[in-house]
Amino acid sequence: MSHLTMIKTLNLRPFHSTSALRKMVITSILGVAVTMSGCSLLSVYKIDLPQGTPITQTQAQKIQVGMNQNQVLYLLGSPAIRDTLEP
Repeated sequence: MSHLTMIKTLNLRPFHSTSALRKMVITSILGVAVTMSGCSLLSVYKIDLPQGTPITQTQAQKIQVGMNQNQVLYLLGSPAIRDTLEP
């Protein structure tokens, strides 16, 4: 028994015509294209908000190595937001 007769006998051809195969390929390509369009390379729009207290050049020059935290806080001022996760 040849392979061709075996395929016809067992009905192993999933597509009976090339148009059905073509429709499935086109549908698959469109499905992948739609799915991938959701994974765009563009990033989410983010508003650039200035955060923290700006430090001037004169303030930065007053800071010296070896100063403790209270001395630096006196020069720069306390932070606008303290760490909420630290007890």
